[in-house]
Amino acid sequence: MIIKRANLEWNVLRWDDSKKKVINYDIFTGMAEDIAREVRLGHIYDKSILREYLKTRFIYDYWSKTECEFLISGLYGDECEKVDIWRQIEPNLNKIVDYVNERMDLKFK
Repeated sequence: MIIKRANLEWNVLRWDDSKKKVINYDIFTGMAEDIAREVRLGHIYDKSILREYLKTRFIYDYWSKTECEFLISGLYGDECEKVDIWRQIEPNLNKIVDYVNERMDLKFK
């Protein structure tokens, strides 16, 4: 299978401790080559396997790690809630899989 070299980019919000502010953060930094290698090796051969690969990778990289967490609250509320990068990815996982499939021209159904 010929795999299109693609620049994958999907931004989420992340707290940057050195800048002391929320920044846009690309979750695919350095991941396109790993995905391409797994496809070439035959480890990823359909969309459901791609979804599981990405889910496992994102959970490992971003779930409940303090450097990936920040607190969010309403403007006047006393209540706040912890948000991590995985929580931003999870509801969009199917869209992310479709995005990777299309951008890398994998042609998985």
